[in-house]
Amino acid sequence: MYVSDQQLTSYIKDQALVAIRRESIDTRLIQGIILQFSNDLLLLQYVHDFHLDGRLVVRREDITEIRCRSTDIFQRQLLIDSRMFDQIDFQVSLDLTSFTSLLNHQAGTPIVIIEREQPDNASFWIGQHLGSTSHNIRLREFTGSGRWFEDPTDVPANEVTCCQLNTNYIQFYADYFRRHPPGDSGN
Repeated sequence: MYVSDQQLTSYIKDQALVAIRRESIDTRLIQGIILQFSNDLLLLQYVHDFHLDGRLVVRREDITEIRCRSTDIFQRQLLIDSRMFDQIDFQVSLDLTSFTSLLNHQAGTPIVIIEREQPDNASFWIGQHLGSTSHNIRLREFTGSGRWFEDPTDVPANEVTCCQLNTNYIQFYADYFRRHPPGDSGN
């Protein structure tokens, strides 16, 4: 299904909670609030189990359906009633020209997650963004146990399907590394 700019603009204007399907990538729906879009990318305030969980950037070409179901309308009101809606930055403006431009315009060297979501060839990278070219995204990766890889990782930019910014998962690692900078014992 083609998702029109008009449909996306309407969801943004209404600050709608929507369900996004990407059939070739995942059987689960992504629930979120569309904040911004470009020809190629869509920026969402990700909502998971009634928690605001950072921002997701996904490729538009992977989206097979976006709907605002009665469930989403009801759950949006629950988020408003709990004052969680007040925490969303509806004025955010990111460079969504490409994943590389998005990451190159982030301040400092933030920890990000980038993914290649393919049923038979999935990959997940987490680390500090060091810089990107039109062909590669360079990360200083770390393991799940908080150990930094010795050499930077280059991820082919054209294989990235999703980028996560400031999610709960990222924030736990970022907080850990603030308390235990590289060079401390245990890193």
